[in-house]
Amino acid sequence: FLLSIAAHGFLIHLIPLLTDQGFSGQRAAFYVALLAVSSVVGRGVAGFLADKAQAIWAMGSKYVALAYFVGSAVGIVFLWGDKSEVGVLLFAVLFGLSLGAEVDLFPYMVSRCFGLQAFAEIYGYTLAAFGLGGVLGPLLTGIIFDTMGSYALAFGSFCLLVLVAAGLMLPLQVLADGQ
Repeated sequence: FLLSIAAHGFLIHLIPLLTDQGFSGQRAAFYVALLAVSSVVGRGVAGFLADKAQAIWAMGSKYVALAYFVGSAVGIVFLWGDKSEVGVLLFAVLFGLSLGAEVDLFPYMVSRCFGLQAFAEIYGYTLAAFGLGGVLGPLLTGIIFDTMGSYALAFGSFCLLVLVAAGLMLPLQVLADGQ
């Protein structure tokens, strides 16, 4: 839910955010495309790394997810603090990798933490929370911009939400019997 608020808040507002920072519409569209490509890469690499990490130690996949989500927060900091081409480029790559990873890691981790007996139900709740965050993120970002005249509060808030979501993964444990 928290990750979805941040992800969708940025995705929907990224082109206006970048054009407000002085980037041309064409350049802003390039960074959205780069974010999308990074997302595809993140999906494949995250799944591979989660399988490898899980084989090495119990719940190793949560550390893969944690690394991706902290990387997302670092990407937000680059976008927030460094409004240059390099800062936006680093944001697009780091945030994109995380965006791809979260979609693949959710069902993987649900199956490892809660088993398969109630997988569909629990994953359904996860997707519902993700969808609700996807509705609230752009709405909150728009309200923040309309109220403050800037995206700065959204940057800080979303960075915090991503870090809290990453921290909430730390207590996750694999089922003892693997079922």
